Amino acid sequence: MSWKKERLKKLQDIIITTQFFAIILITMAIFTYFRPHYLNNIVINHTFYLLFFLVMLVAGILYFENTFRNDKNLYEEKILNYSSILNLILFILTTIIVYLTKQSETFIFIEFLYILPVLTISISHGLNYGLFFSAVVSVNVLFFNNSYLELNDSLEATLLFIGILFLSAWLSGSFTELEKSTRSNLESLTNIDKLTGLSNHKHFQEVLKNVLENKHSYSEVSLILADMDYFKFYNDSFGHTQGDRLLKEVGQIIDQTVPTDCTPARYGGDEFAIILPGYTDIKAKEIAEKIRLVVEQTSFYGEKHIPHNNITISLGVSSTKHNSRNSRYLIDAADKALYNSKYTNNNKVTFYFSILNNINESINKEQQGFIYSLKTLLTIIDAKDRYTYGHSERVANLSVELAQNLGIKGQELENLKIGAFLHDIGKIEVDRSTLTKHGKLDETEWEIMKNHTVYGGELAAAISRVYNCSDIIRSHHENLDGSGYPDGLKGDEIPFGAKILRIVDSFDAMTTKRPYRPNLTVEKALEELYRYKGIYYDPKILHVFSELICKYPEYRKDHYANAP
Repeated sequence: MSWKKERLKKLQDIIITTQFFAIILITMAIFTYFRPHYLNNIVINHTFYLLFFLVMLVAGILYFENTFRNDKNLYEEKILNYSSILNLILFILTTIIVYLTKQSETFIFIEFLYILPVLTISISHGLNYGLFFSAVVSVNVLFFNNSYLELNDSLEATLLFIGILFLSAWLSGSFTELEKSTRSNLESLTNIDKLTGLSNHKHFQEVLKNVLENKHSYSEVSLILADMDYFKFYNDSFGHTQGDRLLKEVGQIIDQTVPTDCTPARYGGDEFAIILPGYTDIKAKEIAEKIRLVVEQTSFYGEKHIPHNNITISLGVSSTKHNSRNSRYLIDAADKALYNSKYTNNNKVTFYFSILNNINESINKEQQGFIYSLKTLLTIIDAKDRYTYGHSERVANLSVELAQNLGIKGQELENLKIGAFLHDIGKIEVDRSTLTKHGKLDETEWEIMKNHTVYGGELAAAISRVYNCSDIIRSHHENLDGSGYPDGLKGDEIPFGAKILRIVDSFDAMTTKRPYRPNLTVEKALEELYRYKGIYYDPKILHVFSELICKYPEYRKDHYANAP
């Protein structure tokens, strides 16, 4: 439990305990007024009061224990309503005993019992409520004072009481307001990012955890991660002070664009995050696209001096619909989607859906070991070269699209899906320095790199008893004319799935930025593919692929558009 909730809980415990005991005391006073004469014996009288007090105390403790302690959400969400009810009961009981004993010599200063509800109301609801109830009590006391039009001792005592009542309400209510203000300032210091005014990373993690745990209110939770494009270049060009101004402006855009029931936060550096409780993946993607467009269309200082002459932002979206209700997995999924956006031309929105989720839904419990093996291998690959993992996701999705347009279905389509997803799994045997080298590979390094197809085919054959995809993985770098590797296959010797993968793999590699080279536009990449039609690539498959890319502009926008 956070310090805020723990502190609020303790305050409410104090208030409700005070209200409860005040009700017991006033109830005992009412009982005393109606007490039968045969209970006047001092032993009976004291014994009865003691039993009455103990019964009320035990009943109250059991009630509040069962009502609040066993239901955390009820305690946090409805405690104020229960406090209001108790305040009302206390006020009514106090009014009853005051009216009943007005003429009694035994209860001369009975009006002072009104201080109890006024104090509890002022403490639980604040200064204004306390003063309002003080005014209500004052009107009641004056109205039922028979001498309120004459200046006498009775009226003076009543006015003195009213003064004390208002002073009590003002004093307790003022301390309550001060406490609320102090708590709010402390929350702001601990939860708000000073530069952007958004939630900071710590508060973001707390809110996300609470939202994900609240399954009853939010059946689906979505998350957006956003990162400024070329921000380092902007910082280096105009200085950190101007860079901070840019972050502040973008933070304000995000804050004004997202719905009020969402939580925007500065995740760190030039990254932002938005928690969207109750929002579907589709709606979250629409909000992310709106943020992207607003940033793109806004004029910023110095934008003409950075790449593409425009300040832009890339965003990744994930949802509990396709991921576990676990903050780490949800953030990791959004981060992978953001990575795909950054490395496929920037200024775009990408939704993350792992092919593993789809696999997991289509296999039985006996095949769960296969999924576990895949996740282990993919985690290792991602750690060695993050590009490979994102590339494999994109290639798998596009390969399935292409295969479906070619009429492939059933088990053959499933084999291709897994083969495309795992086509670079053999790179687990290649050193990180070789995988991420910025320059051209030397002859030895190139021979090692080419063997990743062999390693991949062997790994796939070893772990997969479900999908027959090892041949597709081994042959995805074979060329139609026999000039490929590792076996120099040509024509119909190459598996049909490997021919599909050869085209899609090349296209994604061309249209994705790498540290050692810029990416190509969609048009330039297609020109390059057609340049080797019939040499590297199957002409029929290439023609269908070209139609697929041109036929679905929204697909191009989501995956490959906005290239420089």
